[in-house]
Amino acid sequence: MKKTNFLAIALSMCCVSALYGDETVRLEQIGISDQKEVNSTSTIQLNESTSTASKLGITIKETPASVEVINSETMEERGDSTVIRAVTKAAGITGGSSGHGTTGNYSVRGFSGYPGIDFLNDGLKLNGTIFSKRTLDVANLDRIEIIRGAASVLNGEGSVGATVNLITKKPSFTKEETEVGLRFGSYDSYRFNFGSAGIITEDKLAYRVDVLTREIGSNFDGEKRDVDSLSASLLYKIDDNLLASFSLEKSKDEGTNDYQGTPLVNGKLDKSVRKINYNNLEDGIDRGESLWIKQGIEWYPTENIEVKNQLYYQNADSDVRRLYLAVQDTTNPDMVNRRGYDASQKQDLIGNRFDFMYKGDILGLQNRFLIGFDVSRLELSREQSTYAGNILSIPMYNPEKLYYKDFFKSTGDDYKKPDVDVRLNQIGVFLEDQLSITDNLKLVGGIRYDIYDMKYDFKQGLSSPIDQTIEKTHNEFSYRAGLVYDITDTTTLYTSYSSSFESGDASASLFTRNATQAKLDLTKAEQYEVGLKQSFLDDKAEFTASVYKITKKNMFVNNPTPGAGLLNVGQQTAKGFEIALGMQPIEQIQINANLSYTDSKYDDFVYNGVDYSGKTPSSVPKYIANFGVRYEPIANFGIGIWIKHVDSFYTDNIGFSNSVELPSYTIADLTLDYTYNKNTSFSFVLKNLTDEIYATTSRRDTQVFLGEARSFEVGINYKF
Repeated sequence: MKKTNFLAIALSMCCVSALYGDETVRLEQIGISDQKEVNSTSTIQLNESTSTASKLGITIKETPASVEVINSETMEERGDSTVIRAVTKAAGITGGSSGHGTTGNYSVRGFSGYPGIDFLNDGLKLNGTIFSKRTLDVANLDRIEIIRGAASVLNGEGSVGATVNLITKKPSFTKEETEVGLRFGSYDSYRFNFGSAGIITEDKLAYRVDVLTREIGSNFDGEKRDVDSLSASLLYKIDDNLLASFSLEKSKDEGTNDYQGTPLVNGKLDKSVRKINYNNLEDGIDRGESLWIKQGIEWYPTENIEVKNQLYYQNADSDVRRLYLAVQDTTNPDMVNRRGYDASQKQDLIGNRFDFMYKGDILGLQNRFLIGFDVSRLELSREQSTYAGNILSIPMYNPEKLYYKDFFKSTGDDYKKPDVDVRLNQIGVFLEDQLSITDNLKLVGGIRYDIYDMKYDFKQGLSSPIDQTIEKTHNEFSYRAGLVYDITDTTTLYTSYSSSFESGDASASLFTRNATQAKLDLTKAEQYEVGLKQSFLDDKAEFTASVYKITKKNMFVNNPTPGAGLLNVGQQTAKGFEIALGMQPIEQIQINANLSYTDSKYDDFVYNGVDYSGKTPSSVPKYIANFGVRYEPIANFGIGIWIKHVDSFYTDNIGFSNSVELPSYTIADLTLDYTYNKNTSFSFVLKNLTDEIYATTSRRDTQVFLGEARSFEVGINYKF
């Protein structure tokens, strides 16, 4: 959809808002499960419930897991307009650009990858591959909920590091103001967003519309990305106990010279190549589209019974042609080796999730019990090249622009061609329960059984040496059991055990496996965790701490040879801790800080006859720390600073011997916000205040992804 179309939609929505604005009255809010207000700030949130860590409606304090919520107001105050920037301010998470779609490359609890964490959209898993997970902007998000650690008991197959639930803004029967925002900044970047919610028919029908159009530039030569999205939803109150909802989300993004990484120069970061973009194909492609359609029903027949059902459909397309390799030529240090890749994919997902919850007593003990099922069917078709076979050496400081065909060998190379068609039929049945053994002691447990029926139709090419069909069925149980004990009204201890399973590593998926890997069983993981949650200063401050150990068996890691797929690892263990503090001692000051430590090692890994047990995986720093302060020296004017420190980490892919170590870094963002009147506010953010050069993650031993250079953004927001 063209930019003009989105602007026209935004203007028409302004007219709709004006038409219904005078008729809107303030009613008691009522709505579907994920639309309920979460009044938590970035500081105070333990007594709020989330839908990500449990479907039982229990609070963060009652949940035996490490949970964090970042709401839209917090993202606005911190100047975070992308999912990557918002999520990497949470405890223990670091990451940045990935070169694969727009979702990012993350590291958390000792595991990293593309994206490295599991993403949900309103509680629905974003299945498919890294190219189909393209969520970027936060304009239509009400909040982001994060649960760290293994969580297959909640969502089935997925990353063991963390799960991130992107919860969209929804209609309600509470008056909501219309909002228009405009931002512009460095590298000719701009962002226009419009949001409106109101009541069409009193106590019967409400609506919500969000529109975004955006262009993102960067300090890398020639890189641009256009992002457009439209979200629209309706809420219908059938009667006092029955609600129905319908939502549609359409997004599209298209990039030019999408940044794919920077070579290390003589094994080190070098400012001389900081701005050079080695993905400068004349005929490069990077675009994607996604459509979500959801229909929900919530029924409350009694005070003790809740019945919820959500029917959903997703269609996603992506198309890429790029130079993904950029490493220094060892025989000629003034040259860089480059190589290309050409691929596209289409996927269709349809599914249904059903929950039944009962709140009552068992032998006089308070109890919450939930049972449900999740069924879906996903069909994916992928075309890809066999990688343009020639690795061409070009000048490091003046990389010439070439066409994709320039990398072809005389025989055997071509543009993308059919590679595989994959069909997944998934059935999941799950149980959750919270039993109050005493007023202070609660038992929280869950069990889930999943069937993944896979069919791969491989064509001769990159994923298979021959045409062949492979069918594989995975039957998996996952569990969670935890105890939550209130030492006092303000201090809670918890302990838990949880299990998880995934396709192989945080970068792979069931849909990216080659013909050999498609026959293998899934990766299994176990996690043990102990934690504390505490509020103090008359609920003006909160402190949380967690200690964990995760063991993952039969996993994959990237092959150090470009384009050579994945390697098998017997076992990896990660252990560490996370602590977080949030406090607002007086109304004018808000402080947030967190610190994490991770010790991650391969326990069983032999490659080319060499034992790499005891080595640290790629892109896993030991320490990550965040510290943020927001201060209002006068009414309506706020000053904020956010400081992030990340410890050194290994790129590890040269024989997995930890021979290349990237330095630690510290970056700071400065924010200013001013509320001119009840309708108008202004904002300013200066990112990477000191213009630090740093790598967020590595792509391979001598190729890394650099973080954002210094840039600014100025914004105005108007509500009416």
